[in-house]
Amino acid sequence: MSDVKRYDAIDGLRAFAAVGIVSMHVMTNGGFILPDPVHRVIGSMGEFVYLFMAVSGFSMCCGYYDRMLSGNVSIVDFYKRRFSKTLPFFALLCLIDFVISPSLHSIFEVFANLTLCFGLLPNPTMSVVGVGWFLGLVFVFYLLFPFYCFLLANKKRAWISFAIALVYNYLCSSYFFNNAHVVAGFDYRTNILYCSVFFLLGGLIFLYRFKLAEIVENYIFIPALIALFGCASIVCFGMNCFGGLCAVAGLICIAIKARPLSCLNNAVTLFISGISLEIYLSHMMCFRIVQRLGGTFLLGGSWVSYLIYLAVVLFLSSCFALGFKRATKRFGAR
Repeated sequence: MSDVKRYDAIDGLRAFAAVGIVSMHVMTNGGFILPDPVHRVIGSMGEFVYLFMAVSGFSMCCGYYDRMLSGNVSIVDFYKRRFSKTLPFFALLCLIDFVISPSLHSIFEVFANLTLCFGLLPNPTMSVVGVGWFLGLVFVFYLLFPFYCFLLANKKRAWISFAIALVYNYLCSSYFFNNAHVVAGFDYRTNILYCSVFFLLGGLIFLYRFKLAEIVENYIFIPALIALFGCASIVCFGMNCFGGLCAVAGLICIAIKARPLSCLNNAVTLFISGISLEIYLSHMMCFRIVQRLGGTFLLGGSWVSYLIYLAVVLFLSSCFALGFKRATKRFGAR
């Protein structure tokens, strides 16, 4: 096991990110019109996926960076763990989605989903468990993780790699993702080169975690202002790389030094973070169930109705995730 300190507040960020993404999807897919600026703020919470990326980079470094560079890790065990943590639950969702909407195309997509390698496709956007695109992207990151550790092996190489990733992010959005290179409707967030700057940001923060912890201890207002500036930039102007990097960097730096029982490090956030991926993957299925039962019609479109709808979706997805985990644990014990 790694001897790197565990950062529970980083898991708290996962909890807030998952709830934020669910909040955005419920509002937009449910057709709720909330008063400004609340509507705009919640509408921008889908960009929490970039926080997930940086947190994944940081957390993977906490667990495997030193062992990967020293060669003290089993590649077989590493990838078996990646599959075992994500595939069973994702496979169940794919099966449910296929049963609800069976088609030949769905069979093709279920096959791709079950390999967890669909993020390598030219256009990995799927209709079966549509939010699963993020899982495909993260699994590509897992496939590249040994190379990722090589890029972070020393701080000079890490900064050069980060700069290259930043250039790639710009070139993707300004040139490579035009109509001459990708199909209409291509989701740039599914591309590892475009998103690599956020994964590398998590790695950079890991390399400087001790120094950053000292800064946050004495001058917490600095990362707080950086995070606030980044979030405001996204809310006002939409997702942009600079604003996203500022928001993500500030939040992770705050989480590194967050004290126990803070808003990022408490029993509630730790509980939600433990099932955050499952909530993210299953919340749209739960949303559709409530929708088909006439939830939107019965509750109306007010902000009170939105909060009730959101609470129901979060409750159902949490119950589904917990039920699956307990069932698999009991099955494994037998």
